[in-house]
Amino acid sequence: MNYALTPDGVAQMLADFYALPPLKLEEKAAAVKTDFKRFVADNFMLSNDQKAYLLGLNSRVTQYFGDQCWFCFLYKLNITLVYPDPPTPAYSKYVEGKGKTTVRAGLAGEPEATGEMIFTIIYKPA
Repeated sequence: MNYALTPDGVAQMLADFYALPPLKLEEKAAAVKTDFKRFVADNFMLSNDQKAYLLGLNSRVTQYFGDQCWFCFLYKLNITLVYPDPPTPAYSKYVEGKGKTTVRAGLAGEPEATGEMIFTIIYKPA
């Protein structure tokens, strides 16, 4: 299923993914970690401009995004997309990813994870 690249679309994707059996969710987590660009292209409805922007993202940036999403998927943490309408006239577009996750291990060594990942679309005058 392809989701809208909107805050509601991301929320729906997470609801669907987090309802999956654990092994299926782990497959989704592995996919986003392995190739963030492909994961986004395969799971969201993108315009041609969005596809071109996605393909142009630096690999270090997309590795960070994929790693953070992987962690959120594994622990069913929230991922938020903040996507305001673009201004007019000309602008430059930035995607900011801010990981706010924490993991700790108790005496038994089992992980406890909290937090979220926030993706924000930022527009700056060109």
